[in-house]
Amino acid sequence: MSTVKIAVLGAGGGGSQIVLQLANMGVKHIHVVDPDNIDESNLNRQFLFTKGQVGQKKVDALSKFINDRDSSVDLTISYRRIRTVQDALHETANCDWAFCALDEPPYISQRIVNRACYLQKIPSVYAFSSRDSAKLFFVHPGKSGCADCLLLQNNSDGFRKMIVGLQSSNFTPMTPTISPNMTLEASWIVRRWLDDFLNRKNLTNILFRFDFNRMEEDPFKKFKQMPECPTCGESTDKAGDDLWKLISIK
Repeated sequence: MSTVKIAVLGAGGGGSQIVLQLANMGVKHIHVVDPDNIDESNLNRQFLFTKGQVGQKKVDALSKFINDRDSSVDLTISYRRIRTVQDALHETANCDWAFCALDEPPYISQRIVNRACYLQKIPSVYAFSSRDSAKLFFVHPGKSGCADCLLLQNNSDGFRKMIVGLQSSNFTPMTPTISPNMTLEASWIVRRWLDDFLNRKNLTNILFRFDFNRMEEDPFKKFKQMPECPTCGESTDKAGDDLWKLISIK
């Protein structure tokens, strides 16, 4: 555990708590990426930041918080905004795992991180949340379906209309607004990662959902590796072209 290096992309409510949980668990090498400053509107759900830190970079404040608790953690930071696969390749290089905690609809950031991790053969974790639930899935390049496989299996008129709606609105994800739920979410994500890391359970090809109201985990949706997938597939089939045009990546 002390030798594994993990990249955490996103230092908001979920990402910052994931970093804290990983550090508390004994992970000593963590690279955190987030370009944003702390805004006063973040404080109701991003509980590691304070009003006195408004205007500071999130990764700077998070680095100080972690190192004040445990100076043995080698926590590196980047202000890079993940816009292209090359950005993600740069930030995940030489890492053993990547956590994608980017709540930027509609699925562009997740696709970018997925592609970069596939190219480098790095296993990755994708975590996102709403006010009432959190979702999570794992990708092991060459052994499981990937984020694009999951999107392709979800492809439908209704799904594409939802993406168009997100693209044309000022939608902001409604993440948990009370500290116990945010902490519970990060603990659940990191516990599931540990199960995968230690090969306790096969958690691939499942989109998990954790319901904050029922306090229960649900294997929400199963998916599989798709031969037509533009990232991990081998077919020249053009399946999903209408979807990929909507959420194209560079």
